[in-house]
Amino acid sequence: MFPRARPRRRSGAAGLQPPPRKPLLSLAGEPLILWVVRRVVEAGACDRVVVATDAREIAAVVERAGYEAVLTSADHQSGTERVAEVVDSKSFSSYEVVLNVQGDEPLVAPAALHGAVARCEAGIRSAPPQATWIARSRVMRIVSRS
Repeated sequence: MFPRARPRRRSGAAGLQPPPRKPLLSLAGEPLILWVVRRVVEAGACDRVVVATDAREIAAVVERAGYEAVLTSADHQSGTERVAEVVDSKSFSSYEVVLNVQGDEPLVAPAALHGAVARCEAGIRSAPPQATWIARSRVMRIVSRS
């Protein structure tokens, strides 16, 4: 199975701070986070889509729209750490792969999501993450339990 947990970023590219509660900013009349969630759901690449956030306001918006949200610690330095907290819970123990998509990417390509999952299904694993990847906010990350 392939769940998908999406975090919100704490700091942007080059160390810039995103606007507070960026996923709640309006895009064509709806919060950005809902555009992202719908895009991922419509892509159909994952069995489960979860928004991981430390903001109750974001979780409430997501849940009111009928999607799943998990509140996490506010102490995380990155979305990757936030996702790790969520997938470490018992309810995710049966999943082998977690696809981490940033909560401010409403135009993420469905082909990219499917391609990442397909690589894992085929048993192809990326090289271990490099420090430069982690520093870049637009790198899609896959977490696999070996």
